[in-house]
Amino acid sequence: NLGQVRAFARTQGKQITLAVFLAILSNWISFAQQQLALQWRSGLTRHLHDLYFKGNCFYNVAQGGTSAGAILDADVRITEDIPKLSTSLAGLVVMLANGCLDMAVFTVVLARSGRTGQVLGILAQLYVVAVYMANNYF
Repeated sequence: NLGQVRAFARTQGKQITLAVFLAILSNWISFAQQQLALQWRSGLTRHLHDLYFKGNCFYNVAQGGTSAGAILDADVRITEDIPKLSTSLAGLVVMLANGCLDMAVFTVVLARSGRTGQVLGILAQLYVVAVYMANNYF
């Protein structure tokens, strides 16, 4: 039947277009996460270096030796730990933003499906929040 073939071809075209859009969006999200981590890393490194070199603090830390509370490798820690921290925090922020966006889209789609959809949307979100709270805080 020619009508079914056209409908099938139209559906396939929409799905291919959506797949291309989602691939571009996924790459953009990855790029944005890397840029966010880079911005945070450079800002935090600059701030910590300003504090480290302020008032000969670096000299006092370096001369602390092995006494209690002395930090022997403060500059190495700044160099190694800040990239890890900024990358982890950027990943967390992107994941939380993505989850909030997913919940908003889910709510809008269910709200458009009528009163039953609205109730199901609210119940689903409450369920997700309850499971999250139970698994992480209790």
